[in-house]
Amino acid sequence: MFSRILALIKKDKLLLGKNLIAGIGLSIAVPLLMGFSLSEQFGNYSSMVAYLSSVLYTILILYFYIGIEESKYPKTFFLLSSIYTKIELVLSRYLSCIISLCFCTIVFMILSLIFSSWLLNANIYLYIICIPILLTIFSLYIPCTYRWTIDVNKYIISAFLLVFSAGGILFFNRLILFLNSLKHIWVVLSIAFIISLVLLFISVILSIKFLNRYLNGLIK
Repeated sequence: MFSRILALIKKDKLLLGKNLIAGIGLSIAVPLLMGFSLSEQFGNYSSMVAYLSSVLYTILILYFYIGIEESKYPKTFFLLSSIYTKIELVLSRYLSCIISLCFCTIVFMILSLIFSSWLLNANIYLYIICIPILLTIFSLYIPCTYRWTIDVNKYIISAFLLVFSAGGILFFNRLILFLNSLKHIWVVLSIAFIISLVLLFISVILSIKFLNRYLNGLIK
């Protein structure tokens, strides 16, 4: 089963084509730009802002392009469903997303070593804070790709990135104040991590349900 899922992940990367190179460029450019421009405003938390922005922009835009390519060939996707189970199709998308997250994290770690004056305090504490936030966002987004068409998802991504760009500073300010006010921060982070995993599990179930509905619509 795992080898079949890996084959589907490879398919996603092939669908990206040259956009994959653009995604790698985003994973490098976004944290540097964000870390440099926001270092004075957020101080030691500028790394958190840069890391979250880097992962969100890179992964959401890349998977939007995958959706565009898949929408061009709906019958091909239907044929895939006759070869692979729905669980394999869905799990491959989540695992691909997690692999992309790991890649962005490794890139960010390397950048934080090279440009330590811009990307301050990029340590394990940073990732423990950010990972539950990212998992929650992806848990909400991936079912949308199966529930609605690419045209609808285009507006969802555009609206999210617009709100994130416009209200991100306010969100991060509130988050930083909240983190600084916590007395038992590790307890709160542990609970947040568990909740994000539960949401991820629910998200997988919803994605399978929506994919099944989509394939049934192709048959009709």
